Amino acid sequence: MAASAIVYTTKQTLTVSEVIEVLEVLLIFVYLSLIVLYLLPRCFTPGEALLIMGGISFIVNQLIKRSLNLTEVKGLIYDRQLLHVASVGCLAVFLFLEYVRYFRIQPLGQLLRQLLTLFLDERDSGPLILTHIYLLMGMSLPVWLFPGPCAPKGVLSGAGGLVPYAGVLAVGVGDTVASVFGSTMGEIQWPGTKKTMEGTATSVFAQIIAVALFLIFDGNINLNSTYSWIVGSITLVAMLEAYTSQIDNLLLPLYLFILLLL
Repeated sequence: MAASAIVYTTKQTLTVSEVIEVLEVLLIFVYLSLIVLYLLPRCFTPGEALLIMGGISFIVNQLIKRSLNLTEVKGLIYDRQLLHVASVGCLAVFLFLEYVRYFRIQPLGQLLRQLLTLFLDERDSGPLILTHIYLLMGMSLPVWLFPGPCAPKGVLSGAGGLVPYAGVLAVGVGDTVASVFGSTMGEIQWPGTKKTMEGTATSVFAQIIAVALFLIFDGNINLNSTYSWIVGSITLVAMLEAYTSQIDNLLLPLYLFILLLL
């Protein structure tokens, strides 16, 4: 969200009324979060409260993925240098806020501790809440690792032209679609895992559509008939998402990054 604000304000000049509207939306979000956290333990049993919090966490995480995804795509197409700087700045802000939350530094420590519980998932079992940091890093790692982040676009040919988009494809599109469709429509599970075949199939299909859109809007990508390798790489990473027990937000972009470079 911060990166999106940086990109937007750099490209356009905001009027006073627009700034006030943005602040009002942020304040409404904070107030609603506080109201939910206040009412849950008073109006519901612990079991019901956990179910509600789980649903809220899922919805919030998916919304954040979509907003970050749109920000990354716009930055990759229009201004990669600015995206590189903005993503590093956002990471620094996230780390600082987690430091404030963990040590309960006043006046924001306790408030952050309550708000960030919305982002908890099964992998945040320790004292730190790192889900949002993992998400930002997963989306941004291909941009940071891309050869010459300040070099002109299109320096790699073939499938390598999609290397900066590895985070967007693997996490922003693939993981998000697999999570949504797998949890709502999935019935056939992969052996030894809770992930579904329907989620994996829709993940691959959505990433192929995303690649087609990148070709339309980013004229510097030239795949040179490497479509079969791209589809195969996307399929392998989608299968990895179904079976891995690691931090998929970090692992999937790195694997797709490497496959597209081969």
